[in-house]
Amino acid sequence: MFLRNCVSLLLHRADGSGWIMPDVFKEIAVLPGVAGSCLFSRSRGNLSSDLPDYFAENKVQEVAHHCARLMQMGAVAGLDLQILALAFDRFTLLAMPVDKETILLTVCEADSNCSLVATTISMLAGELQSWLVQSAAAPPAGPAATPQPAKKKQAAPEENLDPLLAGIGEALAFAIGPVAGLVLDDYVERWREGGAAAKSRLAELAEMLVQEIDDAQLATDFRKRVAGLLKG
Repeated sequence: MFLRNCVSLLLHRADGSGWIMPDVFKEIAVLPGVAGSCLFSRSRGNLSSDLPDYFAENKVQEVAHHCARLMQMGAVAGLDLQILALAFDRFTLLAMPVDKETILLTVCEADSNCSLVATTISMLAGELQSWLVQSAAAPPAGPAATPQPAKKKQAAPEENLDPLLAGIGEALAFAIGPVAGLVLDDYVERWREGGAAAKSRLAELAEMLVQEIDDAQLATDFRKRVAGLLKG
């Protein structure tokens, strides 16, 4: 599934006129054999890209997502993966985590010196982290908004869902293996952003997790396990 997703990158990319280019990309682009780079954030989407037009934005998102999962699996196995290199017939893809939720993808020609590129992007990791902090803090473009009085949000009480979440984690482990705990933590964090944690919303969480299961039968089994858990 992962290889099929990578190969299917060769499609037209959506308009990227809104992207902001960090200076670091210029330093990477001048390296021999580099086709371009992309900085992708799990929560903020495609932050910046100078990839060729034939790299589709939605497929870049899928590749970044899968690379992050491979690195998480390496962490579970006790491996400290700094850069992931995936070699294909036409290019080599280098993936490097920049922070907890951001990954740098650099595409190199198949015969390029990937070791040199990997060394260079490793040295530039600190600059990318600084750029991320600055871009996140930058005010949005356009006319200044009229200040509004601050409103106090009434936090909804949350239920104790630990036993149910543990059960969902076990059901997910049957489908995707030992990386399930890391995957569940990631999705619970995003799920909580959508509203107060409640048992009535756990089916929504389960459907979010299904997208991590490539096998249709395993996905069906996962849904059945979670449905049984929530009925109890």
